[in-house]
Amino acid sequence: MSAGKPRFDFSKHKTVLDVGGANGHLSCQLAARHPHQGGVLIAIENVIDDERRQNAFGLLMSLNMLIEFGAEGGFDYTGAQYDAWCRGAGFARTEVMPLMGPTSAAIAYK
Repeated sequence: MSAGKPRFDFSKHKTVLDVGGANGHLSCQLAARHPHQGGVLIAIENVIDDERRQNAFGLLMSLNMLIEFGAEGGFDYTGAQYDAWCRGAGFARTEVMPLMGPTSAAIAYK
C-alpha cells in the first residue's frame, strides 16, 4: 500500500484474510489504518523454532539468504519474532502450525 490513496477500499469490510503474507506488510498497514477490522494473516514459511535448533532446512535457508543477500537481505524468523511483530501491528494472538516437511503456517488473528 502506498502512502497515497489505496486502490482498493478496505474500510467497508469487516474481516481481511491475507494468505501468503510475504513479509506481512499489507496486513500490518491494514491493521494500522482500519482498527475496526478483524483479520487473519497466514504466512507459509520456514518458521524456525525459538531455540533455533529444530528446523535444519529453515536454518539452511537463512544461511543461504545471508550468503546471497548479505546482512540486509532476506531472512527466516522464529515463532516468537513473528508473534512480537504481529502483536506490535495490532493482532491479538498468533500460532505456528507445522505443515508437511519443514514448512509451517504462521497465523496471526486480529
